[in-house]
Amino acid sequence: MAENEQPADIAAAPAKEGPSLPTRGYLEVWGDAALDVVQGLAGDNSWKKEEAPAGLPTQALDMVAHLELSGALGGSQQIKLTRAAARAWAHLLLPPLPADAEPGKDPLDENERNALREVIGRLMTVAAAGLKAAGWGEVTYQLVHVGPLRRLVESKERSRPLLYRNAGGIELELELALEASLRERLRQRMNPSAFPNSMPEPTGGRGDASKLDMLLDVELDVTLRFGGRHMLLHDVADLSPGSVLELDRHIDDPVELLVGGKTIAWGEVVVVDGNYGLRVNRLVQRRERVAAMAGAEAASAAR
Repeated sequence: MAENEQPADIAAAPAKEGPSLPTRGYLEVWGDAALDVVQGLAGDNSWKKEEAPAGLPTQALDMVAHLELSGALGGSQQIKLTRAAARAWAHLLLPPLPADAEPGKDPLDENERNALREVIGRLMTVAAAGLKAAGWGEVTYQLVHVGPLRRLVESKERSRPLLYRNAGGIELELELALEASLRERLRQRMNPSAFPNSMPEPTGGRGDASKLDMLLDVELDVTLRFGGRHMLLHDVADLSPGSVLELDRHIDDPVELLVGGKTIAWGEVVVVDGNYGLRVNRLVQRRERVAAMAGAEAASAAR
């Protein structure tokens, strides 16, 4: 994978930036955390982190663990797995699979799903400790979903595959994907001078300020997005009362708040006086919200 296709937050900060900057990259910490967990659960220090070859994984990614971050960092992260890889990680806590087993054939059973959750829980614990030691601060992870992969927080080209191999040639793999808002926060932490904490003050006097005031008084359509799916035309034509459509999000996944077609916040659905509402859990940066508002106002004026 070309260097410009990798998430920009994986490199460690240069030492000259000072001790307040993280000393190790976010994905580097996660890669080492996974190795620590594998070595500890397998009781085998011959496990090593390998350079993932192009095209990994070779099978479809159909399992995912969806994590929500809070504390020093906020956003979403996914751990994506093939079914065979998910089963292999789960069996670090379970008896070994039979030699003739086909790990990618059948869905994980309840014991395997529970074991996979526990393994991911250990990954989160070790990664959080590594991030704190590297200067990222106190990061809290919440595991909100483990199961079939229904939606992606990032394209495959910007995801990071990780590969581990022991002396016997046994391999374990996973893929990390970071949501755009989390990647933005990581970039800001690694290079804070490039990201001022607030919007710059207007420099053109009262005229510029009045333009912003006018923009702030514009009424905009705000939309909550619960999910979506792609459908064939004939499937749409066959819809009838009673049809049930499965969306691409788990019930525990955060709901998006959109302005002008752009996501500006995430949160959870609540009921207020019999109406739907949204409890906001996190927001994009203020300049991004203003940009979305300006775009929505321009689109409204064009109609």
